[in-house]
Amino acid sequence: MFPKLGRLPSPHDGETAIPWSGIETWFVTLAESNPAFAPIAELARHLAQSDFVKAGLCGATSMHDLVIGPSAYVFQNPHLRIEYDFDAKTFQMIYVDGSLTPWEKSVPPDSILDSVDRFVSYRARWYRSI
Repeated sequence: MFPKLGRLPSPHDGETAIPWSGIETWFVTLAESNPAFAPIAELARHLAQSDFVKAGLCGATSMHDLVIGPSAYVFQNPHLRIEYDFDAKTFQMIYVDGSLTPWEKSVPPDSILDSVDRFVSYRARWYRSI
């Protein structure tokens, strides 16, 4: 049986979530090799150890982006893509929910943890504030 996607299934459908320990390890390893990855590694560590994960928050990676959502079918359902701009040293949060114009927000590294927590709790309302 196929999950409800709002579109036709493709050969790439299926659970796309990665265990949080793997996501955290991926970004920490990148940061150990290149300190430019430290801000996104800190975000991955924060989320991996958060109560949101205990409540069911799932994650995946796409190259150097972190993608989070409330379903193990991360990319097939509404999700938040978090991109780090290494040159501008800012995070770009993009909510992919099927809207013609997705919600976007640019955030400095010192605000990303609170911004993602607020997004999950208040904008997307996937989980209560923890």
